[in-house]
Amino acid sequence: MKMKRVYAWLLAFCMVFSMALTSVSAEEATEAPTEETGTQLVVEKLEGVESGLSLRLENGVSKEDFNISPEEEVRVIVVLEGESVVSADSGAVYNAQTAAQLSALESDQEEVIAQIEDTVLDGETLEVTQQFGWLVNGFAANIPYGKMSEIAALDGVSKVVLQTRYEPCAVEEGTLSPKTSSDGVMIGRENTWAQGYTGKGMTIAIIDSGLDTDHPNFAALPQDALNGNSMTESQLSGLVAGLNAAEMYTGLMTAENLYRSTKVPFAFNYGDKGLDVDHTGPYANEHGTHVAGIAAANQVEGSDVVGVAPDAQIAVMKVMDKDGYIYTSYWLAALEDALKLGCDMVNMSLGSPSGFTTSDDLTNEILGRVKSTGTVLCISAGNETTAGYGNAFGLNANLTTNPDNGVLGSPGSYANAMSVASVENVSVISDYISVGGSYNITYVDASNGQNPLFKTLAGQAYQVVAVPGTGTPEEFGEVNVSGKIALVQRGNISFTEKCENAKTAGAVACLVYNNEPGVIRMDLNNSPVDIPCASITMLSGAYILEQLAQNPNLTLEAGAEAGVVPSETAYQMSDFSSWGVTPSLTLEPDITAPGGNIYSTIDGGGYGVMSGTSMASPNLAGISALVKEYATSADGLGYADGAEVNALVRALLMSTSVPLVHPDGLYYSPRNQGSGLANAYNAVTTQAYLSVDGCDVPKVELYDDPARVGQYTYSFQVHNFGDETLYYGLNTVAQTEGVNTVQGVNFMSSTPKALGAATAETASAMVYTHDVNGSSVCDSYDAYWIYQAVSGRALDENWTDVTFRYNTTADEEVTEDDVQAYLDALVGLESEADLEAQVLEVKAGETQTVNVSVNLSDDDRSYFAAYYPNGGYVEGYTFLDACNTQGTDLSLPYLGFYGSWTDAPLFDGDNENPETKGFYWGDDDTTFFNQYNTILWTAAGRNDWIPGLNPYVDEAFDLSHVSLSPNEDGYLDNINDMYVSLLRNASELYFTYTNAQTGDVYDEDGIGHVPKTTLDANSGLCIPYIYSQYHEPYDLTGADSEYLPNNTKLTLTISGKLDYPGAPMVEKSVDITVDTQAPELLAAEIIEQDGQTYLALMFRDNVSVAAVILGNEDLSQVYGMLPADDAEAQVQEDGSLQWTQVYNVTGLGDSFTVALGDYACNESYYTVTDQSETQP
Repeated sequence: MKMKRVYAWLLAFCMVFSMALTSVSAEEATEAPTEETGTQLVVEKLEGVESGLSLRLENGVSKEDFNISPEEEVRVIVVLEGESVVSADSGAVYNAQTAAQLSALESDQEEVIAQIEDTVLDGETLEVTQQFGWLVNGFAANIPYGKMSEIAALDGVSKVVLQTRYEPCAVEEGTLSPKTSSDGVMIGRENTWAQGYTGKGMTIAIIDSGLDTDHPNFAALPQDALNGNSMTESQLSGLVAGLNAAEMYTGLMTAENLYRSTKVPFAFNYGDKGLDVDHTGPYANEHGTHVAGIAAANQVEGSDVVGVAPDAQIAVMKVMDKDGYIYTSYWLAALEDALKLGCDMVNMSLGSPSGFTTSDDLTNEILGRVKSTGTVLCISAGNETTAGYGNAFGLNANLTTNPDNGVLGSPGSYANAMSVASVENVSVISDYISVGGSYNITYVDASNGQNPLFKTLAGQAYQVVAVPGTGTPEEFGEVNVSGKIALVQRGNISFTEKCENAKTAGAVACLVYNNEPGVIRMDLNNSPVDIPCASITMLSGAYILEQLAQNPNLTLEAGAEAGVVPSETAYQMSDFSSWGVTPSLTLEPDITAPGGNIYSTIDGGGYGVMSGTSMASPNLAGISALVKEYATSADGLGYADGAEVNALVRALLMSTSVPLVHPDGLYYSPRNQGSGLANAYNAVTTQAYLSVDGCDVPKVELYDDPARVGQYTYSFQVHNFGDETLYYGLNTVAQTEGVNTVQGVNFMSSTPKALGAATAETASAMVYTHDVNGSSVCDSYDAYWIYQAVSGRALDENWTDVTFRYNTTADEEVTEDDVQAYLDALVGLESEADLEAQVLEVKAGETQTVNVSVNLSDDDRSYFAAYYPNGGYVEGYTFLDACNTQGTDLSLPYLGFYGSWTDAPLFDGDNENPETKGFYWGDDDTTFFNQYNTILWTAAGRNDWIPGLNPYVDEAFDLSHVSLSPNEDGYLDNINDMYVSLLRNASELYFTYTNAQTGDVYDEDGIGHVPKTTLDANSGLCIPYIYSQYHEPYDLTGADSEYLPNNTKLTLTISGKLDYPGAPMVEKSVDITVDTQAPELLAAEIIEQDGQTYLALMFRDNVSVAAVILGNEDLSQVYGMLPADDAEAQVQEDGSLQWTQVYNVTGLGDSFTVALGDYACNESYYTVTDQSETQP
């Protein structure tokens, strides 16, 4: 090794260490009450030392591994320039002409494929998995990840889209014997059947995991369940050649293999490109069978399970492959075929969270083209609850400073599809206890004990006794539970103690009721208690106590088998159902259907319960089939199939849905339930529907109010397509979201809060409610008309349909009291008749416009200022209460935002903190990170590291130490990865390196459509955006491709923009120094004082010295390692830092090695030798 001799001189004392690591102060070291001597040293600089690499911290920084390498194969869709068949002609059907168009598109695609193989893949074959042309002009392919940008730059290529992997939206399941758990009453199913609409002639495409085609509920339909619109094998034969299925499956030239029966006229496996649509293989599940049963299961003897549209046909489109995955190309191929086949509905119970809505997104383009067909598309909203679920705070809620808590999934987030939220079923199938023989409640058996199941008590009714307090031995002593069931409240003592106390007191069983909402799952911790022990909810406990107050001899009897039990959460929104809004502040979900505890078909001819928006979506698909049958049938509305019917069906469904009421008494947020609970009967009996200009379905999107004016106005239309004049009372409710304050921190509560806003509705067609004869005034002539009706001589033969006009006292019937009340009001006497009241009048065949205003009160503004500083939601419903006797209520959801939608932060972390800049630097305190830490990563040998951390010793982080050394030694050469935690979806995200002094851009890379960071249910982690999955790291080179020179000051800026019109670019940045220069030892001297030996050093570095290391000559033994404090350094004219420090080296001998390392792992090594006795 090379050596350089340096002569040292005495330095002032800064820091002390020795083999004993005792420290003294600078003052103590420089005081000299006894003899002090300085000894000249020889310092030799060592070059090429390898042993120093072991001096760095061994374990690195723990890093979650989410990476995709550039060589890893990924699935993409290459979208080409030029129109698809449907984008060129929205009314296209498959025929000879469109078949020729598809062939021409395929030829164009082959040219681009050849170009990719020649110029990007160096002659290798591109693996093309599917070509598209009906909805999208493009093809699916598997390519090396690092080739995406090259392909996107080719002529003729519009974009290259990384395929999304989707999952079925179901959260739980169970298998039971065939018993009904019908949600039909919730959606008006049976009443709609009674109108003659059962789904006959409708075909529902189930794009899902497959189907048990041998299940008895999917047996062939009889001929009387079919009509001229039903799909036949001969009809299918004429379409096969143009299907994606035919391209995927070699030799598929006829309909014979695709056509299964009159119930299942089409079945194909798009995931594995085959004919097997059953649930087979290690990753198979019963999801598709359950979903199909909800939508359209036949009603068969021996089972009460029946689909919403039992006479509808099912096109089975399996899109889950043998590995259990669903990719964009799978469902896109299936969706194209569904449209070619003319399917009336498509159900997609799948999704990925936090979807986008922007027009340049591929999914939006696809669904925009579905809108132009007659196919109604139903998609599950997702089961991710809100963005706050699973976050670092542990409350499953967003901070109120970030009200953008929507996670509604893609593709349901896009316009032109019906995104469906979930409501809990009216009943569940469960083990149960009969209370007094008249009311059943559910229970949960205790676990991990020796107690028998509660159902072992079946066959005998036992008296129940309420134990006072919480079941201590003393409290059991106050009552007689011998031979009876003990009812005990949760709290104070353990479940095990409660049950053991019940056993000791002679009880035959112990029933523990909760002291708060929710279900208890009691763990008896291996208790030997041998009586049945179970838990019930707080509501069930309250019900038993109420019945005991009326009947002290009340009995309970356990059911021998599971049965149908009324649900305590009936008509409540499911906790798992994903909330809107979308990133663009559009209102989603669209509508709600039953999805919690749904009993349906499963594989093997069985039946079971599943929950999820996966169950809600097929409920709506079935409802849509009934409504479309009504809209297109001759005895219904008689519309021809097409885009107009698609729009009409969706308008009828949303206009007539019923907004659900929260247990607090207000309405569930439209961001949670959309327009409300769908009701088929309402949709097929209404004579009117609503529309909103500029929106594809009846809902109002008011967007934000940056100036915080607090005044919102909107208009909508009421369309009367019936034969009678319709009347509606108008009313608008205004709400927002509540607040949950925990330890002084405000979180979104997911519960509604009433606003004090002034609301008003106006229309040119408002008429006086009691202007009976239509004269535009209320006068004595109207009283005469009422009198005539009471007397049986009504002047209007249809008056019974508008009795509200005659019923001035608003009671149950029209009598002479109504005449008198009218006359009293006319002459100014006290009266129940309100002659100033008005209603909306919409005559047959006419359309009327209603204008609505919502003006916030001062209290409302104060509430937002105090709790939602970055803005909050102004939302609710306008209700049109039908006044006609046979009328149907209508309603319209609206959504506004008080404040600017762009004010809430995009990036996670404390971005205003000057000490961290919103990045995580290894501190244990992650309080300021909601979802995940935003981290910069580098490599330190084989370890992952965070630049700026001291690589040698633990010390507090300092931003000025962030430095990199592009010297190809494998230590801090560059930023090789970034984890970016986003609180909101970013339509654009950029990573830019600039010269901090000149502003010159060295490197910039960007990506579009990055979703917010949310909990991934599979991993249990909130997964951030992973830079290395989409980008190559910047190698710190300049325009000349040479590494940037030492001391170059860089700024790394991460910038992004919300998916919202006019949103500004926001950013977070950190400064980085290019540091390729190792610290330098300038001088050294030995000091002898009071019997101690001290080593005085002078050293410097261009950024900062991270550690001074002292060891033996070959560093096989390290005596000590300490940081250098910047506060003790002097700043030199060239900007470098220079230290003078003293270390106690007593007993270390006269020769040792000093190593100096900086924060970029540049190191220098010196031998220090005491050669004073040999000097002349």
